[in-house]
Amino acid sequence: MSDLPLIDIIIPNYNKANYLEDCLNSVISQTYKNWKIYLVDDNSTDHSKKILEKFEKSNNFNIYYLKENVGPANCRNMGIKNSDSDYVAFLDSDDLWPTNKLEVQIKSMLENNYAFTYTDYSFFYNNDMGKQKLTNLPDIYNFNKFIMNSSMSTSSIILKREILQKIPFEQVMH
Repeated sequence: MSDLPLIDIIIPNYNKANYLEDCLNSVISQTYKNWKIYLVDDNSTDHSKKILEKFEKSNNFNIYYLKENVGPANCRNMGIKNSDSDYVAFLDSDDLWPTNKLEVQIKSMLENNYAFTYTDYSFFYNNDMGKQKLTNLPDIYNFNKFIMNSSMSTSSIILKREILQKIPFEQVMH
């Protein structure tokens, strides 16, 4: 599987300690193993740091602790800036991935030469996985449909870095 592309997974975290370990374990348990995590902790005040300390020594974890809260978009930008693979995935620290998410999605991207993909997702309520609700997103978005009503989840997206390199954006933090 080492000939398959590396996927950098960008995870912003702010006070999601109650979900964080499950989130990270959902990445570790992926059937697709060629990934690195870039987690940016946005100056959490809960026990997130204690949880992250368990993962700090792992080779495929890059964890950054901010000294001030700057919001998830800036955390994602910092993760993107520090990562360098051809593919970038996003995961919110209170979300979970099914074990084959990366494998199925990157396989589809490679077979179809897609530069941007997303998946449908389920909501679960009050940690009750028995009350999941699928969103039933459309298979294809055109530009107008996307700007009018996109309910795709950031945590479902994988894209080629080349897309990000075409978008000018500025880092607000230092």
